[in-house]
Amino acid sequence: ELKLIENLADSASGNVLKKVSELKDKINSEIDDYIALENEIKDKILALPDNRYKTLLREYYINCMTLEKVAEFMNRDNDYIRRMHTPAIKYFEKFHGINSN
Repeated sequence: ELKLIENLADSASGNVLKKVSELKDKINSEIDDYIALENEIKDKILALPDNRYKTLLREYYINCMTLEKVAEFMNRDNDYIRRMHTPAIKYFEKFHGINSN
C-alpha cells in the first residue's frame, strides 16, 4: 500500500514537472515571437525616409519616450509632436503597404 502511494506521488510529480516544462517551452516560444515582431517593427521604422517621422516613431515606440520627451528631444513644442503622431503612423502604414482598416 505504501509503495502504491509512493508510485502515485512520483507519477503526479512527473506530470506536474512535465506540465511546467511544456508551459516554459510555450512561454519561451511566445517571447521569441515577440522579439522577432519587435525587431521587424524597429527595422520598418528605421527604413522610413522621412527623418521627422522616423525620429518621432523611433523615440516613442523603440526608445519608449513620452510624446513630451520626444518634443523636447526634437526641439519642438508638444502640440506639434501630438499633431505629427497620427500622420507619422499613416506615413508608416502607407510606406510599408499596411492597410489600417
